[in-house]
Amino acid sequence: MAEVGINEFDLQFIELFRIALSEETNELRHRAIKNVKHDVVNGRIELLMKEKGPKWASDATNRNFIEWVAATSIQRNDAAYEFSETGKRYEAKNERKLNIAEHIGNVIFLSIRDGKFEGVQVNGGILERRDDLRARGYLD
Repeated sequence: MAEVGINEFDLQFIELFRIALSEETNELRHRAIKNVKHDVVNGRIELLMKEKGPKWASDATNRNFIEWVAATSIQRNDAAYEFSETGKRYEAKNERKLNIAEHIGNVIFLSIRDGKFEGVQVNGGILERRDDLRARGYLD
């Protein structure tokens, strides 16, 4: 399991992180998260331009950041394209799977919180309900 740090500014992009987490494999998820982080950098640059105007770029204290932005601009362009592909997969099929996984997680959480402990391996539990949905053709 990997931890991804998200700060207050990153929360503006939380839906993009959600889309990144919908990828099929851990490798694809990590790649998509890196791509989102590049989008976050673009958002920071836009915010700086909006709040401080173009002067911030010539400030000596921002020199390292400006050099890094210039050096990684091609990576951000590639990341934008790659993430657009992630978005297409999300809209095509991964959104539904992610919604189902979130719903199952919420059902388990609520069961634990309410002291019912209707777990996954009991009659009428989560796994049985999932199998019923699959048998009816709601899940693939």
